[in-house]
Amino acid sequence: MITPLAVTKRILKVPDYKWYKGCTPTSAAMVLRFSYEDLLEDITTKTLIEDLATAMKTNSSGGTRVYDINLGIIEAISNYEDGANGRLYCETDYSTTFAELKTQINGRFPFLVTVLNCTATSPAYPDGFGNHTMACVGYNISGTSSYMVVHDTSVGGNVYVNYDGSVVGIVTGTYVRPGKTSQG
Repeated sequence: MITPLAVTKRILKVPDYKWYKGCTPTSAAMVLRFSYEDLLEDITTKTLIEDLATAMKTNSSGGTRVYDINLGIIEAISNYEDGANGRLYCETDYSTTFAELKTQINGRFPFLVTVLNCTATSPAYPDGFGNHTMACVGYNISGTSSYMVVHDTSVGGNVYVNYDGSVVGIVTGTYVRPGKTSQG
């Protein structure tokens, strides 16, 4: 008798937006919309992305430096509500593991994932993601293979990215959730 491979997955219902003003502000808007729906209900998605791009110092071709993400998110959100900093936890982990990814998703906290030198492919990135920021919305484990599930700003829907260290490259997670402000 053949035993089927066990599959474990969890995928959050995070909004999925197409690229606008850069992959980082677009992905941040997805995560913030999920986590702060009440705070952002009167803000259009276009305005949110534009404000994030400005605060993150995203350049005209859509590039954002990883170390400008945290303060940019905090600045943009604080523009919408006085005292929002008291409601916002924002931290960057420059070597996010798959175990940490699972912890965030299991806690219902989607997050920004920035990959560097990523050779994992998707329909929109047949040569690999390279350097790119996406909204991490879930994970899938099938047998011995682990995948992060992302909204990649190019293709609508969930995209499964192999988390194998030989293809995923360097993974940086930026965690945004309600709580005490952090800038680490």
